[in-house]
Amino acid sequence: VYSLVKQNNRMAELERQTEALIKSNEELQAEIERLKHDQAYLEQVAREKYGLLKKNERVFDFSKDGD
Repeated sequence: VYSLVKQNNRMAELERQTEALIKSNEELQAEIERLKHDQAYLEQVAREKYGLLKKNERVFDFSKDGD
């Protein structure tokens, strides 16, 4: 009986993990589609996440963190 309860608990946990992975996969697929079809969003991600610049573009950093 204890083993059956333990297996049921494990099964429930695996189902929760599966649902979380499915949700994450759906979000990633939506992100991929947006990056494929939305040029402005692609540019925003390239700039913010990867620090990329357009040709002949410069960035001026006015932060006061001492660097």
